[in-house]
Amino acid sequence: MAFQQVLHNLLRNGADALMADPPEGGPRLSLSARLEGRWVEITVKDNGAGIPAAVLPRIFEPFFTTKTEGMGLGLPLSARLIEQMEGTISATSDHGAQFTIRLPLRATSGEGR
Repeated sequence: MAFQQVLHNLLRNGADALMADPPEGGPRLSLSARLEGRWVEITVKDNGAGIPAAVLPRIFEPFFTTKTEGMGLGLPLSARLIEQMEGTISATSDHGAQFTIRLPLRATSGEGR
């Protein structure tokens, strides 16, 4: 359930950004996943205006927000939830915003199925 919350928050933030300032050529929001060794990497990317360089280092700080009606809790909570799953989350901004989640793969024994 926590992972679903994180994805919902990232997708919602991307959609909000695209609707607030639609890019020329139309909005695009993508979700992708790939295996990277013993990790799964999930990426949420949009083609919006991106995250200003001055803001990027602070976006995971509690109560920091760029939204006029935001509380600044969504991204910090998302980061804590991912950390509790022994993963990481990072953000970059180049032709839009990109959030990358890395989670360890877990071996399953098949018990309890």
